[in-house]
Amino acid sequence: MPPPRPLPKHPNTRKRPPPDVSFIGMVDFSDQARWIYMTESVKDLLGYQPVDLIGESSISLVHPEEIPQLKVLHLATIEGDKAAAVVYIRMRHKNPDRGYVLCGVSRTICHNVVVGSVSYASAPKGLKLASTAQEVTILSPQGKELFSKWNDPKVMPLDPLPGGGPSFSVHCTIQYCSNDLLLSREIASRRPFFDFVMPEDEENVRKSFEKVKSEGVNEKGQPTIGGFDYGQFSLLPSGRDYMSTMTKKAEGKGRVGKAKVPARTTSSPMNSSAGRPRATSSARLSPPHDPVEVEYIFSAHSDGLLVILRRTPKTRTAQPSSPSSPSPTEGP
Repeated sequence: MPPPRPLPKHPNTRKRPPPDVSFIGMVDFSDQARWIYMTESVKDLLGYQPVDLIGESSISLVHPEEIPQLKVLHLATIEGDKAAAVVYIRMRHKNPDRGYVLCGVSRTICHNVVVGSVSYASAPKGLKLASTAQEVTILSPQGKELFSKWNDPKVMPLDPLPGGGPSFSVHCTIQYCSNDLLLSREIASRRPFFDFVMPEDEENVRKSFEKVKSEGVNEKGQPTIGGFDYGQFSLLPSGRDYMSTMTKKAEGKGRVGKAKVPARTTSSPMNSSAGRPRATSSARLSPPHDPVEVEYIFSAHSDGLLVILRRTPKTRTAQPSSPSSPSPTEGP
């Protein structure tokens, strides 16, 4: 009997959707927007290891038809000092059989780098990212098709799901800071984020964390593209002993033992295989010592929580809020 014939390759290999994940990334101000840092979920979404891409052009991964407009948009993002801006583009998968993946890419200027995330764009969760962004730009034809359903109630943003992913907890250990302008990286590394939050603001900040952690959760319970949340708090550059306070509260309620510090919850995660970003000119700048009023943008991703902090303008008294439904634009 002759050996069985091998099964033909599935005809829809290119059409198979990628995993519902997102990764955090950072690029420089050059015209090629070179990768400075990224988290490990880039492998799940695009097939690359971080070491494959660090130092390389992020724009080279984009579909050739969209590169000219994206270069203009990259420059406009820098010149406009933009925050929580989202663009929908096609990015090349490492496996040629997977072709290009439609992605939602968020961008915020942080001093001398562009920080954001890359996530698989799909309805309805893709619309959650857009509905909480400050600006939405669509460069790919597939993205325009996605947003043609913007007013369809069947594909509007998902309601929050109970709980958060298993990789997150209430303490939020800081894994990486991009500069020393507000917090010393040496002081902040591996400490709970709430060490640097004024006690009076802790409750509101925690609510924001919980909000972004519980929206857009995938089948593994991981946050993927749940959108942004905005607010303000008083930052304590020198920090406080938040865990000691938590322990005393627990003991006061009759619970014995110290609160546990999680290993993976992050404000901007750093995994060992991702490699540390190259040093920037901000490394020599010293953070302030007195409390600083800051605005924040929170978003949750497969590898952790991304936190963007900016000094609050003295002329602003009310907390910033995200637009309920920004109008997407086609091209920069």
